[in-house]
Amino acid sequence: MSIYDRGQEMTVAIYARVSTDKQDLDQQIASCQRLCEAKGLAVGGVYADVMSGTKDSRPEFNKMLVALRLYELDAVVTFRLDRLGRKLTNLVLLLEQWENSGIKLYSVSESFDTSTALGRGMMHLIIVFAQMERDNISEATKQRLQALKANGIKLGRRVSASQWQIQRVRELHDQGMSVRRIATNSPLSYGTVYSVVKQRGAYSDNGNGS
Repeated sequence: MSIYDRGQEMTVAIYARVSTDKQDLDQQIASCQRLCEAKGLAVGGVYADVMSGTKDSRPEFNKMLVALRLYELDAVVTFRLDRLGRKLTNLVLLLEQWENSGIKLYSVSESFDTSTALGRGMMHLIIVFAQMERDNISEATKQRLQALKANGIKLGRRVSASQWQIQRVRELHDQGMSVRRIATNSPLSYGTVYSVVKQRGAYSDNGNGS
């Protein structure tokens, strides 16, 4: 369902966010309101969070998302794209979801307006470059892992135990104590004890059950 199906004017949400209460939300909101007036957009709600953009869950942001899903709002107006979130991957997913749902987005600072062909093109560029960045990071990670393996460095989960605990586990295992018995008589889990012994390169249960 879209605003055109309903025969109504576009109703938008204004979203503003600052990281601390020492920053000014009012200026962001006022700038968004001026854009709405200039474009003839009806403001259906103002949502403002005082919270880091790296947080996946923000109270007012979540309320706005619910209103969008219920088709109570048709578009979002924000002062700058990073007000919606600081995590690029999450922001890209959000933009893709909104585009697929027909939700428009206006950004005051970037002159970003997905109700126009140019605005949609800009959004597609953001998505493409974000995907390229993800691919480059993934490829770089693979290359680093391959280099580590080539140099004989073993990869795997880090053992969640202190150096003293690791040494003690090895001593007990050398004395013939099984992994299960060591775990039973220590604050370490079976998996951690097993990892300590296995990473040493010579796992043996020493006949007392795994």
